[in-house]
Amino acid sequence: MRPLVVASLALAPLAFASSALAQPAPGYAQPPPAYGPPSACDCAAPAPAPVAIPAVAAPAKLPDWAIGLRLSWLGVHPADSKRDDDQTVFGGGGIEARYRVAPRWEIGLLAEGAREVKDNGDPGDRALRLGMITGRVHLDPYATWDIYASVGLGTAAILPADFDGDTPKGQIRGAGALSVGVERRWGHLGFAAEAVAVAIGPTKDSVDSSDPAMTTAAAATTVPTTPTPPTTPTPVTDDKGSVGGALTLAVTYEF
Repeated sequence: MRPLVVASLALAPLAFASSALAQPAPGYAQPPPAYGPPSACDCAAPAPAPVAIPAVAAPAKLPDWAIGLRLSWLGVHPADSKRDDDQTVFGGGGIEARYRVAPRWEIGLLAEGAREVKDNGDPGDRALRLGMITGRVHLDPYATWDIYASVGLGTAAILPADFDGDTPKGQIRGAGALSVGVERRWGHLGFAAEAVAVAIGPTKDSVDSSDPAMTTAAAATTVPTTPTPPTTPTPVTDDKGSVGGALTLAVTYEF
C-alpha cells in the first residue's frame, strides 16, 4: 500500500501542471465553444430589412374636353401668284371643340367665319366659311406653358358677304391648315396664340349660270375679284385655289 500512496503523491504535481497549461495565458481571449453558447444555433443570417422607397405621385388627370373661342386674321393670295397686291385679308372668328384621347393627343371640330377687310379697314364684299377636323399634339401636356402643333383638314367656301343659306355644293373647296401655338393655362382656363399656314383649293364645279346668286358667288371666289362684279354669268375656269397664313388668338375652357 505504501508504494501506491507514494506514486500518487508523485503524480499530483504533474496533473496540476497539465491543467495549468491547458488554461490560456492572462490577457488572451477565451476560445469560442465548438457549438456556440447554449442559446445560439447554427442558422442562416437574417435578411436585411427592405428599404422603403417613397412613392411618386401620379400626375393629375387632365380634362377630357375643351371648348375654345377664336379670333383670326387670315391673308391669302392665288396659289399661282405671289404679288402683294393680290393679297386678300379676312378677319373673323369661330369655335373649336376638342376631345383628349391621350395626354398628348386631341381631336376636334373647328368652324370659322370671316369677312373680307379692305386696305382702308372697311368690310369687303366677300366672306369666308371654314370647317375642319383637327388633330393636336402637345409637347408637354402638364406644363403651364403648353406648346403644341396641330393639323386640320376640311372644307372652305368664299361667298358674297350678304349670301344667306347653305353653301352651294359647287362652291365647296378642300382646305388644309398646319399650325404651331403656345397656350398659357390658369387652372381650367387657357389663352393661346397660333401661327397658321392655310391652303384653300379651287372649286370643283362650274356654277349654274341660270342662278344669279351662284353667278355672284362665282365672281366672289376669285382672289382678288374685279372692282365691279360681272353682270353676265361667267363660270370660274381659271381658279387655282389660294394659299396664305393666319394669326389666331383663342381662349379655351377645359373640363
